[in-house]
Amino acid sequence: MKLTKEELIEKIQGSEVADEVKMSLLEDVSDSFETIDKSKFIEVEKYDELKDKYIKRFSEGAVTEEAPATEEPEVNHEIQISDLFEEV
Repeated sequence: MKLTKEELIEKIQGSEVADEVKMSLLEDVSDSFETIDKSKFIEVEKYDELKDKYIKRFSEGAVTEEAPATEEPEVNHEIQISDLFEEV
């Protein structure tokens, strides 16, 4: 059974131990239960998710076949001689 910080403190205060031992235990409990800034953990988690996403994305791109080249229509480059000279 897990106890919350408050429940653990009440249990220590209700125990029949020397006051010095109680104080030591209470200090240890309050130090152990300090609030932790979880923003760094969230940033690392997001970084790992993005890293996995891009590794998956780019590794899949390397495995896939090349896209077929699109065929361009042929352009007729024939020039008529009459197009080159103007009649005067």
